[in-house]
Amino acid sequence: HPRFFSTLQQQYPNLSQYDLRLCAYIRINLTNKEIGRILGVGFRSIQVAKFRLKKKIGLEKSQDLSEFIQQM
Repeated sequence: HPRFFSTLQQQYPNLSQYDLRLCAYIRINLTNKEIGRILGVGFRSIQVAKFRLKKKIGLEKSQDLSEFIQQM
């Protein structure tokens, strides 16, 4: 969805293209395993990428990244 990406880019200009793709995959409810398969990386790599994305966005440890992205 175009507004989803523009909102993300406006609010978080430091996100890379990889981060934006990851957000899109999270938004459509793909699992870490499915995302890893699409991107050609392992399950653990996706966990680390999500952790880093959460830090870039500035979420607290108690906040859920998937929930946050779904609400955008």
